Amino acid sequence: GYNLPIVGSSSGFLASVAVGVYATAEFPKPTYFEGQLDGDFSIAGYAVPFHKHFKSGDPCAGSVVELDPAINQNVYTQENVSDSMSYSLIKDILEPTGTSGVSRTKGFSVLLNYPYNEAFDLQEQQSSGEMKVRTFRANYTAILTQDSASSNAQSSGMKSSNTNPLALKDGGYDMMGAKKFTLLALANATLNSIASKALKANTSYRFEIKAVLQEKINNNWVPVKNKSNNQPIKEAKTLYFKTNSEVVGLANTASGATQLKPNKKTP
Repeated sequence: GYNLPIVGSSSGFLASVAVGVYATAEFPKPTYFEGQLDGDFSIAGYAVPFHKHFKSGDPCAGSVVELDPAINQNVYTQENVSDSMSYSLIKDILEPTGTSGVSRTKGFSVLLNYPYNEAFDLQEQQSSGEMKVRTFRANYTAILTQDSASSNAQSSGMKSSNTNPLALKDGGYDMMGAKKFTLLALANATLNSIASKALKANTSYRFEIKAVLQEKINNNWVPVKNKSNNQPIKEAKTLYFKTNSEVVGLANTASGATQLKPNKKTP
């Protein structure tokens, strides 16, 4: 506690104050002094809160004055949470594992770096100190097309001639967290139509996964821009592959195919 002089019609040390003080002074000759008081002023039984910043003299050349951050709580650094997000949206295509001899009924799986088409919230600190909630998502699209180019088209730079995309079905996730896709026609096929719904034998295909990072603003999804070039953050990975010549039979499964064998006659 400190005693303060009361000036005016009364004199003497009549008031007391309980304060928290933070000060910076330059010694040995304190020609400059700066600080801040925060506390409760008490006089005649009444308590009055106060906040007082004080300074005396001029700082020496090159000196820097910093007050206690706990006292100056109204100064915050404005954040931009989108600048800290990863620009890598797709990690890798896991299935098929090869580019030739791929099963005609093989499914596809991709390891993603964000939840598949699911919104998520991130908090962002404002210059006022308040926290703002921003909503983002990575929008993924899987595309499968028959391709006239060979399986090494991607590395050789060949321009492929595409047909209409084949519909894919969301297959959920595998045990490792990879996103799965299956051929919709094959998923909906009956036992008697599996052969006609499977991918063509000895045929080249192209599987592509595309992604764009988006933010929900005024109930609309808009692209998030790369802070270095102000371009939308997007990514795509492509796998060229060629199917094998297997015969797809009634014992076909979701992960492969079994050749149909003739029935044995009993004697």
